[in-house]
Amino acid sequence: MACAVLPFAAVRNYPHVHDDHVVRGVGSLAVDSRVDWPTLLTGDFFGTFERPRGHTIFWRPVVLASFRMERLLAGDSWAGYVWLGHVLTVLCHLGASLGLWRLLRVLGMGGPSALFAAALFALHPIHVESVAWASGRTDSLPTALTWGAAALWIGRRGSALTTGVATLAFLAALLSKEPAVLVVGLAVLLARCVGMDWRRALTAPLLALAAALVLRAMAFGLVPEVSTEGYMGPERTDQRWWTWASIVPDLLRFSVWPGPATPIHPVATALGWSAAGVIPGLAALVLVAAGALAAWSRRNGPLVLATGLALGTLLMLAPWVRFPTGFEEVAGPLYDRYLYAMAAAPGILICCWLARWLDQRPRQVLVAVVLCGLLLGPVTAGRARMWESEQSFARAGLAVAPGSANMWTQLGSALLEELRQSGERDVGSEALASFEQALKLDGSHRFAALNSFITLALLGRDAEARLVAGQLLVERPTDPGVLHNVAGWHASRGRYDQAAQLYERELMGGAALPGAAEALQACVEALAVLEPGAASQADADSTQRRPGG
Repeated sequence: MACAVLPFAAVRNYPHVHDDHVVRGVGSLAVDSRVDWPTLLTGDFFGTFERPRGHTIFWRPVVLASFRMERLLAGDSWAGYVWLGHVLTVLCHLGASLGLWRLLRVLGMGGPSALFAAALFALHPIHVESVAWASGRTDSLPTALTWGAAALWIGRRGSALTTGVATLAFLAALLSKEPAVLVVGLAVLLARCVGMDWRRALTAPLLALAAALVLRAMAFGLVPEVSTEGYMGPERTDQRWWTWASIVPDLLRFSVWPGPATPIHPVATALGWSAAGVIPGLAALVLVAAGALAAWSRRNGPLVLATGLALGTLLMLAPWVRFPTGFEEVAGPLYDRYLYAMAAAPGILICCWLARWLDQRPRQVLVAVVLCGLLLGPVTAGRARMWESEQSFARAGLAVAPGSANMWTQLGSALLEELRQSGERDVGSEALASFEQALKLDGSHRFAALNSFITLALLGRDAEARLVAGQLLVERPTDPGVLHNVAGWHASRGRYDQAAQLYERELMGGAALPGAAEALQACVEALAVLEPGAASQADADSTQRRPGG
């Protein structure tokens, strides 16, 4: 418990970072008071009130429901809501660590060996993305549910009561994140390892999987529409598979030790079998598969769990389907959070190898756990600081990927937010420099260009803001973000006629941002109070001042 919680004690005071703003922030399904429970439980994980579906293939109602409950418990305190989100995510990691310990015990591993393996998992530095990031609960929650349920179910040899409880827990895990099917499926093999017959071993996992598929089809659709706006990896199918093979060595290496703290591991597209990493990756895949078969032939539960987690995770990350993968610099799914459960494998393998020695020396094992906590705990806590602010997140990414336009934009956006709060012009200048660097790397980067305009407007550099606004309206005449922000700038300067026209265009596009209709109404009311002569003069002036496009 200490190994799972203490390295992450500071994260309870961290703010929302990165996708937290989308899935937990203002305007998200979880927080927007206009979203009722039926919409929340049938919506896309990245949905909004205006567009509850059609963003991704991700349907995770249990996680969204947990976010909603936190918001209700926090009441009017936004800081309390953010704090509660971090605390519960850390507790989910604690639950996963305890669940692993108990599961190893029921699979026949000795007490000292199971303790050491679970402690190594709890302390693993790879976990910071899944634990220090509030939205990372999609990894720790389903893992805690499946390992805890499997331990109870297998330990009681599949009694009627425990089968029912395990089925519900497996179902909740599957409704928390789709890849939970791997750990749920492994529960069948683990049950067989301790002597449970096939019929009983299949009962709870199959019932949970069938229920999850039925619920998904009814609420979300088995093959929902997915937006193609986000980066979805290489276009060619063969290149996606070669790229996946090329990252297998890194996936295995990171499960042992992740290296520098970073939210992004750049991956280049592999154009063929001769690309770097492809042959070693295929060879490693064969070796892991051979190890898994050998463990299964011996019916060694802990070894089956370790090798199954490794092989299953590698296969789960294969490009069976295309979906938005996040940063465009990552052509294959190489993110720390994908290795949350797999990170248990190295510790289990070590403890299986040393089991006889460990189980005969319980006091020495306890000392070894304490020493590991003292050595690994500060490392994990230090890596977790990457998530203590938007700026630290972006700077950690730039340390590894200085050529990432997305990371420069992320840093600029963090500085822009600081400018909003402090009004310090030096901060605004640094934000502009970050956006300029992003545009040098990618001249068509939407957010870099838009945020550059917003920064200029906040700094009061209206002449430059006018030029950038004109370019944005020419290049992106239907973009709701561009229309909304340029309109808001015009309204703040008293140019209500121009603002109203842009808000109208935004609403007519069918994808308006929240508050567009209210903003348009405010502009109309502002124009109405102008005297006829003043209104006519304002119209004439706005015609002369209107930016191109």
